[in-house]
Amino acid sequence: MVDLRDGAVQRYDATCEAMDGGWQRVDPFDFYASMFPQGTLDSEAAWASRSGQDGRVHGRAIMLRLNAGVEATSVRVRTDPGVRRAFVCDGLDGLLASSVEAGVFVMAPISYWGASRELRFAHSLRALAIDLDEPVLDTQGRPALLAMAQQGRIPVPTFTVLSGTGLHLYYVFDEPLDMRPATRRAAQALKHALVEQTWTPETSHRPAAQFEGIDQAFRVVGSHANLDDAQGDPGEWRTVTAWRTGTTLGVQALVDAIADPKRREDVARLFKPRMPWHEAAAKYPDWAERVSLHGEPKAWPARRSLYEWWKRQAGKASEGHRYHYLMALAIYGIKCAVPRPQVRGDMIELLPQLSAKGAPMGQVDVDDALQAYDPRYLAYGRQAIQELTGIRIEARKRNGRSRAEHLAWARSIQAAKDPEGTWRGGKPSKQKEVTAWVQAHPDATQAQCAKALGVSPSTVHKYWKHQDRDRPSPKARLVRDYIRRHPEATAAQVAQATGVSRPTAYKYMKD
Repeated sequence: MVDLRDGAVQRYDATCEAMDGGWQRVDPFDFYASMFPQGTLDSEAAWASRSGQDGRVHGRAIMLRLNAGVEATSVRVRTDPGVRRAFVCDGLDGLLASSVEAGVFVMAPISYWGASRELRFAHSLRALAIDLDEPVLDTQGRPALLAMAQQGRIPVPTFTVLSGTGLHLYYVFDEPLDMRPATRRAAQALKHALVEQTWTPETSHRPAAQFEGIDQAFRVVGSHANLDDAQGDPGEWRTVTAWRTGTTLGVQALVDAIADPKRREDVARLFKPRMPWHEAAAKYPDWAERVSLHGEPKAWPARRSLYEWWKRQAGKASEGHRYHYLMALAIYGIKCAVPRPQVRGDMIELLPQLSAKGAPMGQVDVDDALQAYDPRYLAYGRQAIQELTGIRIEARKRNGRSRAEHLAWARSIQAAKDPEGTWRGGKPSKQKEVTAWVQAHPDATQAQCAKALGVSPSTVHKYWKHQDRDRPSPKARLVRDYIRRHPEATAAQVAQATGVSRPTAYKYMKD
């Protein structure tokens, strides 16, 4: 069986030859033109005019990241001083410049409205791209997943791309998805479901599936392939190569291809049209007011110990998830209010440990991962981080109940098993100790009790009131003794005779 895990150039060539025997190779320009046809993006002139005088970019374009000048240092970390971003406008001019320059060239099948590659500035999603590391190949050198797709077990990818030692599967939409927040969440759920179904022991030698965002950038078709072997002069480079293996697909077709009925139903529900804002605001005014006034996602209150725990999980980060581990560290940093400079320093300290598991990592990986140090990730949950990093995170078991329901259930069990509360959590109560001391010293004050027991005055005061009925105060006993001897005395006479105030005398005379 052919195996690409060694990254040998000869095996790469053999796989290309096998793929050419069954499918049509696609030119890099045609590959991207199928996702971004003429008129999809702004022209260079329109893009420049929309940028305005404020220095901000407002046009629709593809964002291409070029990491040139890759160099290994003595501490085995990668530095990329030539990192830069380029914008590709209508006509895709300049997109293929990556084929003539060494370095790493990546892009996502997304057009952006602005100068930042943040998902909130995404304009439209043109395809779902799935990364499959260490693919299983048949005896002819063809990916085993394509046979599974032809059998109807997984969706047939529109394009299959050989990036080096791995594959990129592109499911191109027949109609692009506008990147509204609800659509982004739905597309992310769809991609996760497809990754789970596609990445199996039958398709990959690597057991742990790699979950990535819909905006994950992959090597540009036609650029330098990711092969471990030295490839000599530029004329001898192997390039990222694409083949058309299927047709464009609708969202519904991809949703219908999800094998798990429950998962299919959940994803389909996310794609259903949602209530317009003005209707939702009228129907749920309290919710609309909270969103309008505060706007920020609900923060996940977390202790610093959670961040420190995640740092200790670096040894569990597999080769294909090392970058995502750093990204999750940034997320935990913002959740736990760890200063950004400290998070960056911790990432750099972890680089040697992470680099030992594969290709060297360096400053550019740290800087990219730190983009997740943003309040928008405060609501990034446990399950999402687990899928992103491939590291299992144990959940608090509630058996499907809400937090309130689970606590009510737990307390009812606790009350039934321990009605006296003898094993319940917390420090033992001081009530019995205070009560016993007060009964033994009926004439003592609260201050004397606190000093004798070595507890705070507030603790004594808390339980002192429970003794009032059974242990009259010295003034109460004095007043009551006088009244017993002089039952006809007035409050003024009692006060004068006992030395207490008239209100105090009156208080105990009523008892």
